[in-house]
Amino acid sequence: MQSQFASASAMQLTQVSRVVNGDTDPKASTLNKIITCLGCTANDIFNKHSE
Repeated sequence: MQSQFASASAMQLTQVSRVVNGDTDPKASTLNKIITCLGCTANDIFNKHSE
């Protein structure tokens, strides 16, 4: 699954793995790739919802 996500998000598999395992915090550009690939917003990622 990580390899599919890496391909879909134009990220390297090692980069995806390190983020998923908590070995590194993603840079803003990496976070943007993740958000775009998942089709969500930053609020969704950080579990904060507007009211």
